[in-house]
Amino acid sequence: MNNLPVITYDEAQMLEWHALLSYFRDFCSTETGKQYCINLQPLQYQDIILQYNKINCLIEILRVGHSPDFSGIYDITPLLDKAAKGGTLLLDEIFKIRLFLGAQHRITSFFKSVHYDISVLTELHAIDECIQLFRLLTTSLTENGNLNENTYPALRKIQKDINEMRSTIEKNLTGIMHSQAFQHALQEKIFTVKNNRYCIPVKSSHKGKMKGTVLDISSSGATLFIEPESIHELNNTLLYKEVELQREIDKILQILSSEIGTYAHELKHNATILAYLDFCVACARFAITYNAHAPAVSPAPLLDCINARHPLLAILLRDAVVPCTIAGGKSFNCLIISGVNTGGKTVLLKMLGLFALMVRHGLPITANPDSTIGYFEHIFVDIGDEQNIMQSLSTFSGQIKNIVRILNHANEKSLVLIDEIIVGTDPKQGAAIAQAVLEHLADKKSIIAVTTHYSQLKEIASHDNRFENASVVFDIHT
Repeated sequence: MNNLPVITYDEAQMLEWHALLSYFRDFCSTETGKQYCINLQPLQYQDIILQYNKINCLIEILRVGHSPDFSGIYDITPLLDKAAKGGTLLLDEIFKIRLFLGAQHRITSFFKSVHYDISVLTELHAIDECIQLFRLLTTSLTENGNLNENTYPALRKIQKDINEMRSTIEKNLTGIMHSQAFQHALQEKIFTVKNNRYCIPVKSSHKGKMKGTVLDISSSGATLFIEPESIHELNNTLLYKEVELQREIDKILQILSSEIGTYAHELKHNATILAYLDFCVACARFAITYNAHAPAVSPAPLLDCINARHPLLAILLRDAVVPCTIAGGKSFNCLIISGVNTGGKTVLLKMLGLFALMVRHGLPITANPDSTIGYFEHIFVDIGDEQNIMQSLSTFSGQIKNIVRILNHANEKSLVLIDEIIVGTDPKQGAAIAQAVLEHLADKKSIIAVTTHYSQLKEIASHDNRFENASVVFDIHT
């Protein structure tokens, strides 16, 4: 039993769990927060309580118009791994680390500045500010992501020499272009760079007019790109200086990368915390937008949903959704739901399953805050036609196969949801089998909700107090 997941992937699909998660994901500001949401795992009872406390704290902060800015929080894990292994990061990669550190500092400062008790946000205390690295990268890189020449005098000197050399070459070329001797030889009065060397476009018919080295030829063959003899050595010197500049840049990048590598563990830990905080803020935004709340969580499996709305319908229809109050697990174990088609029986089942699953993941539910949802170890679902063509299973035998699995594994800590229990066979036999299944699950003290059209099942509640009836109707006005 302990090896079973809280819910199987197929059962989660029946409840449209992943569709619901996508709305929480969309409220995340960062890709790491979105990824956390995608990989969301069930929580233990105490962790659910703690997460709800965090979300409630964040709701209070957001309601007065305050909001942390998560811009600059990137997935830096691959960069940290590279630096930790001794690799040299590119300049834009180091700049990304700098932005991350700046965002991290801004977020922690934000929470320190709000006038609320944030003691429940214990993760904030676990963030390592990495002050020395932050200062190093702040002084080493400009706001535009370039190396700060004021911090590196050698770099500034080499860049100054390069600028002066370029100016000298360009003045020389300007003189040649305006010389009467070459007026008819030039294709255009411009200079350009080919193979990292300055040159002038010359008509191929006048190639003998200018002494120098041909660096390139146009695709049509009409233009030669010639490096004039007078700037040959200047181009060489410029090239040497640019090589020297790149070596200096590489040396600085290697030093910065090495320093980042020493903080790799702390930064990875920070990144995990910030992704989680982004996710919690997303949950708070979801709660405010769709009037969702953190319910009371009972260690005992039970359901007491007050003014509850199916979360996906609440998202799509907002206030147009008709709320319902539904309970189970206190005075009875099994709720038998009947009523007309399109009355909302299946929607009700899915809502109960989603609420139980949302609580196991610490997500706010679309019901009143005084609702109570129990801690269910496992959620079993059979909703829809599970006919499997490959195994030649009918609707009836397909459902029986699933119900057998449920009977084998369900216990007093399980929620069992079955839509149209035992259909596709003789109604009398189907009702008898359905009653036997439900009584067996009730014996196991599971919390059960089923939909049915069988009158026989509705009669069980009259002589067995473990069962309760509920009915839904279709209201044309709502």
